[in-house]
Amino acid sequence: MEHTILLAPDAQGRGIGRQLIDALAQAASDQGKHTMIGAISAENAAGLAFHAACGFQEHGRLPEVGYKFGRWLDLVLMGRRL
Repeated sequence: MEHTILLAPDAQGRGIGRQLIDALAQAASDQGKHTMIGAISAENAAGLAFHAACGFQEHGRLPEVGYKFGRWLDLVLMGRRL
């Protein structure tokens, strides 16, 4: 199950993201899903650290697959077994 979580800046750093990830993981597990997948820009250090802290592990990198703000970006695939 792929997921996306976006928080307003004033909601960050308060445990809300972790609560959402954990709730999504529980719902996915209840539905018989096996793995959660996140695709994070390689430049998004906070997003990568957040996912690692939530039990996600890096599964691979896709070089220059995203184009944003006039430049190509690498994508990091991270997964968490449910």
